[in-house]
Amino acid sequence: MERTSNLHFSSCTECIYQTKDGALDMRTLGNIKKPKFADIPDQDKTKLLTYSYNGCFSYNEGSCKKAAACKKDLVSKTSSVIAIQKDPKFDYSQGISTLEYTNGNDIQVQVFLVCEEKDEQAKGGMIDAKSYGIYILNKCACPGKCKYVAPRGLSGGAVIVIIFLCLLVVYLIGGILYMRYMRGARGVEMLLRLVVYYMVPFLHIKYI
Repeated sequence: MERTSNLHFSSCTECIYQTKDGALDMRTLGNIKKPKFADIPDQDKTKLLTYSYNGCFSYNEGSCKKAAACKKDLVSKTSSVIAIQKDPKFDYSQGISTLEYTNGNDIQVQVFLVCEEKDEQAKGGMIDAKSYGIYILNKCACPGKCKYVAPRGLSGGAVIVIIFLCLLVVYLIGGILYMRYMRGARGVEMLLRLVVYYMVPFLHIKYI
């Protein structure tokens, strides 16, 4: 089995693994703050368990905190961490990527990523009390197939526009209340006075 090293791995901001078939970007198999793969059923239906998994980014789910993978007991409704995002071991062979995680103690989880562009699905299973397997068939498990696009926040210009609009709304409402309750204006008279009220500051600025 070919073992490859992860590149640019730093606090899960970038999780890129190089394989002979291209780069596998684990960010495309994860979400920010919530699991990409949730409510994964255990293959043994007699075990009332579900699993969740998130590539690259840690997440919180109920009592399961800072996790890469969680197990949920459907009877007790409790969740527990079975894997954390800390230096998983990575292998790649015959189109299948394998990541080995721990929960920081004695629990081990193997995540198998299978390149599948049509029939995408996820399954899980408890091997024993200390070992679990999660199987994900997904197009982004194909090296080089998916590119990560980072979420974009508001630009500085957008923030300024929002602040301006908020101030404008406050200014308009303030003018209406002032004209009605302080000047006693109604109907058309209020409209005319509002025009003057709003134009005076601009005229003052213009002729300074």
